[in-house]
Amino acid sequence: MRCDECKFFAKPDDQFDETWRGDFGLCSRTPHAEDVGEWDAGMNWAMNAEHKDRTAVVQDASGYHASLYSLPSHFCAMFESAEKVSQK
Repeated sequence: MRCDECKFFAKPDDQFDETWRGDFGLCSRTPHAEDVGEWDAGMNWAMNAEHKDRTAVVQDASGYHASLYSLPSHFCAMFESAEKVSQK
């Protein structure tokens, strides 16, 4: 269940040259906190159906964008194997 074996882990592909990243990769399974919930008519917040299976979110002060960077050796409960399982 290491990140480097997960289908949601990838090296960042963007225009920024941030050398601190080194071996860090980006987790696409961890959504921004503002995207995972919604308010109902009674002003109660609840997870939306699309994100009910997520166990972590990211957030920043701007509310614009946040990302989770991890080393390949990191692991989490949202792991899904990058290997395709053949059906028989």
